[in-house]
Amino acid sequence: LTVSQWADEHRMLTSKASSEPGRWRTARVPFAREIMDCLSVTSPLRSVTLMKAGQIAGTEIALNWAGYVMDHAPASMLVVVPTLDVRERWVKQRFDPMLEETPKLAAIFDPKRRRARANSEGIKDYPGGMVIFGGANSPASLASMPIKYSINDEIDSFPWEVGDEGDPLELIRTRQKTFRHRKELNVSTPTIKGASRIEGLYLDGDQRRYHVPCPHCHDLLVLHWSANA
Repeated sequence: LTVSQWADEHRMLTSKASSEPGRWRTARVPFAREIMDCLSVTSPLRSVTLMKAGQIAGTEIALNWAGYVMDHAPASMLVVVPTLDVRERWVKQRFDPMLEETPKLAAIFDPKRRRARANSEGIKDYPGGMVIFGGANSPASLASMPIKYSINDEIDSFPWEVGDEGDPLELIRTRQKTFRHRKELNVSTPTIKGASRIEGLYLDGDQRRYHVPCPHCHDLLVLHWSANA
């Protein structure tokens, strides 16, 4: 099973975080299919970078992967956002509604498990794995136990150094070293050219871009928008 297949079959969007609540449809955001499927257990890739415009499903792609892992391939996962304050909003506004509205995940996180001491704003424990939520500005939330998967959301807002611990991204990767089939997803809108963390990660990869067919000749091409579009 791939991440996009799982999302199309099981993921439900809520009115709290989506303008189109209801069943997730990858066909509505076709560029997301390959990105998600590169995160599937069948893919050999270890690192996926999405440098994107604002509000084009980057966080939803991350949530679909998290849901897929919890239901289909349980393991330890670390979700890192820029700060602990953002973490609180991310969990309450994005992650918890997914658990409540997606039946497959609601069954895993039944009311008794949600009330358990092990489940809180910073950690979600479930059979076979756990999801830990950290802030890039907090070394304590990035340290400790080994992690197989990591989601790094809005990475351009991460500090380049956190306290005396160094680069938060390297702290995250250190936690993953013991896993042969580890994976990371880095998502962000870029900031300053030449000083953007997500741009650097994108340039380190194969720099894929989404191509669409010309309505006239049907050749595949990348859309370029004018400055005043």
